[in-house]
Amino acid sequence: LLTKMEGLVVNTNTGKSTKLKSYYAYWEKRAFEALEKMVTSNLSNFNAQLQSKMLFSVDAMLSPPDIIVNPPYNELFKHLMQSVRGCIESTKNFTRWMSGTCLEVP
Repeated sequence: LLTKMEGLVVNTNTGKSTKLKSYYAYWEKRAFEALEKMVTSNLSNFNAQLQSKMLFSVDAMLSPPDIIVNPPYNELFKHLMQSVRGCIESTKNFTRWMSGTCLEVP
């Protein structure tokens, strides 16, 4: 889309016109801010869900001197962290641009 705009404005389609350097920087910043807002919003919603409703159940049995929990704590922690990491890892599909261009960093 930006290279098409470049074609209309400066009659080139290289993605690295020096005349549009600040335009590319503006849109890269806007894309980054949108990603940041998406991740922050998703993590906030996830946190709210954890605090407001039951997402899973845990059985606990007292077997002196131990307390047996099913599923084990480490399994719950693993799945919760997997959800958080998945949200953050999804942003890796969006690459940075080379400075002053709208071309992806190799």
